[in-house]
Amino acid sequence: VGLLLKASKKIRTPHQLVIAGEPDPFNPGSYSHRSIHRHCARVGARYLGYQPDMPTLLASASLVCLPSWYPEGLPRILCEAAACGRAVLATDIPGCRELVEHGESGLLIPPKDLNALVVALEDLLGNTGKDSTRLAVMGRKGRNLAKSKLETELVNKAAINDFGRLNLEYEEGCSENYNKSGIADHSETIKSS
Repeated sequence: VGLLLKASKKIRTPHQLVIAGEPDPFNPGSYSHRSIHRHCARVGARYLGYQPDMPTLLASASLVCLPSWYPEGLPRILCEAAACGRAVLATDIPGCRELVEHGESGLLIPPKDLNALVVALEDLLGNTGKDSTRLAVMGRKGRNLAKSKLETELVNKAAINDFGRLNLEYEEGCSENYNKSGIADHSETIKSS
C-alpha cells in the first residue's frame, strides 16, 4: 500500500486512487486501518476497507494495481480484475506474472521500484480519457486469459490430472520397496554403520 500511495502522490495525470481490502492481522508489517486512513488522506486517496461486492467496485475502476513485492500465490484481486475485464498493473513476481501478460492484459513492473510504478501508472492512466481503447483491449485480453486459465472446471481438471500423476508416481515408488509377500523391504535403503 505504501508504494502505491507514494506513486499516487507523484502522478501528474488526474486520477482517483481507491484502496479496498483489509489489513492482514497475521502480518506484523501490515498497515493498520488507522494508518491506511491517515496515509490515504495525505494523498487524497479513498480507503474503503473490506468490500463484499467486488464486481461492482471493479466495474467502476479504470485499472487495478497490485504493486506487491512478497509472494502471494495467485492474488485473488488479479483473478477478479481479469474476470471483470480490467487492465492490470502488477509486480513481476511469481503469482502475478502468471495472471498478467505484459503489454497484453496489463503491465508488469519490478518489485519495490517506485519510478517504474509511477511511469507505468502515468502510461496507463493517460489512456483513461478520450482514448481508453488500450485499457479496454487489455481488459478483454485479461478476461480471455482468466477464462482459459482460471475457469473452475479447467483448474479442477488440471488438479485431478496432477494429483493422479503424483499418486501414480508415489504408488510406483512404493511398490519398488515391497517384496512379493507385501512386506516392506528396506534392505537396500538401510545401511549399517
